[in-house]
Amino acid sequence: MGRIGVQAYVKWGYDRVQHPTSIAETYWRLRHANVAFTEWQLLWWWRGGAPGVGLGAFDAVRTAVVLDFGLMAAYGYLLARVTSWAFAWVARLRTVSMPPPVWLNRWGFCACVMLLADVAENIFTFMVVAVAPSTHVPSAAWLSGAAMSLACLTKWTALAGCMALVSWAGIVCITHHRRKRQPMASR
Repeated sequence: MGRIGVQAYVKWGYDRVQHPTSIAETYWRLRHANVAFTEWQLLWWWRGGAPGVGLGAFDAVRTAVVLDFGLMAAYGYLLARVTSWAFAWVARLRTVSMPPPVWLNRWGFCACVMLLADVAENIFTFMVVAVAPSTHVPSAAWLSGAAMSLACLTKWTALAGCMALVSWAGIVCITHHRRKRQPMASR
């Protein structure tokens, strides 16, 4: 759901009373706000502005960043469970005489890297929000913005790695169970 999704969800109760909409419409508004905020985090430098430019479009970014830490704890636990299962299935393909390759061991750290990058992204986003309005230290805003963008890119790359690992393990699991069910004559 993301930090803007959390922020919009907090405001959802008030908006729901003032402007009744369907749950599906509310979900799509949350998704749109989250995508827009992620786009701002990744591409603020492309538009040629300072890191704080464009923040006015998002309400209560500080509150959303703080609430996102609770969301990270929840999805971090679930992601760790799923990726550890996937890593176990993929590593099971190896025998004792075949140690797992280095890339597979590094691939197993995708969930941890994603969670650490999300924490760094929140910290640097908070720094951009806190430092950007100040004109006294413009280089700090640029450094915080660059670190925020790098952390955001790392987070999404690690998520893609987690999804690839889980997909690969799912394919391995399905083919393993199909082979188990086939009669001996067909092997």
